Amino acid sequence: MSVNYNPLVSRRFPNLIRIGNFHKAVTLNELHQETQSVRMRNDDEEFNCQSWVMTVLKSLAEDGWLTNAQSATGADATTEGILEAEDDEK
Repeated sequence: MSVNYNPLVSRRFPNLIRIGNFHKAVTLNELHQETQSVRMRNDDEEFNCQSWVMTVLKSLAEDGWLTNAQSATGADATTEGILEAEDDEK
């Protein structure tokens, strides 16, 4: 991924979900490492990018980066975004 990549200007970017602030000082490199530690299970047909996001949110809460409430808010907003995107495709 390009260092200057900005997903907000991509035509493929559906929406931004704000879930709050981290509960400890975090560098972008630490966040990158934390998210990369969540494996994308390509061998599981039911696991997709939305599943990965949900797993990352849960992991961030378990590790104390987010509260459980923030994780749940992010998961709910992700689900709503998926449903809205599906409605737009019809």
